[in-house]
Amino acid sequence: MSLLSRIADRLILHPTTHDIDTQDKERIWIETGSGKVEAWIVRSPRSVAATAKTTKLLLLKFPGTGGRAERAGAFPAQLWPDFETETWTINHRGYGGSSPPASIQNFTETCDAFWESALQQFPNRKVVLYGNSLGCISALYLAARHSAAGLFLRNPPALAQMIATRPRYTRWSFGFSKLIANQVPDQLDSVANAANCQTPCLFACSEKDTVIPPEYQNMVIDSYQGPHRKFIIEDADHADSIPDHQQEDFLSAIQWLGEQIKG
Repeated sequence: MSLLSRIADRLILHPTTHDIDTQDKERIWIETGSGKVEAWIVRSPRSVAATAKTTKLLLLKFPGTGGRAERAGAFPAQLWPDFETETWTINHRGYGGSSPPASIQNFTETCDAFWESALQQFPNRKVVLYGNSLGCISALYLAARHSAAGLFLRNPPALAQMIATRPRYTRWSFGFSKLIANQVPDQLDSVANAANCQTPCLFACSEKDTVIPPEYQNMVIDSYQGPHRKFIIEDADHADSIPDHQQEDFLSAIQWLGEQIKG
């Protein structure tokens, strides 16, 4: 990799490899062609109301830049009791037990392998994609290229655009911010991918996000071509929880996405 590519990886990614208690999650290994990655699985309990006609989902999740699959639960699947869901969360390379190196250059290869492995095992399940923060670029990459039933994105970044123009990056880069931004592969341009998405999508956006300011999230949302809703988490920074007074409205938005998935 070039020096600029390594600088971009250091700027964007914050991988960790320490052990995390996974409780009752199951780990599987996925070969990518140049390394292997791990995914951790959570299975939702079968609903007492489930029948042979119950919709079965496969939820594929992508954590944020400092996130780990070992910590991921079944959210938002537990809010859809009419679905029977298996949740797979990926650790990109260099995270957890996945093969190094951690680099945005290998994201597309990992995403492709993740999708193919999941669909080989569950060819008849509807697939829902979930991305949190940086994980949104992986979810959008797949949604623009495959037929997913639903998409949930929290704080999606227009990553290259943000690196190229946001003052916190341009000030220290001595004029190289655009060159660094160019290290983000074109296939991971979330604005372009959003323009090629027809999948129903729920966007959850922190109103006062200091990590991914709203203007960089809106670049993605404004480009999105499929049916979508935007839920603003009031007075929230990047990782803040949804306040109590918005819980009912949030559940309504989640149910809207569930109805879209049912079709």
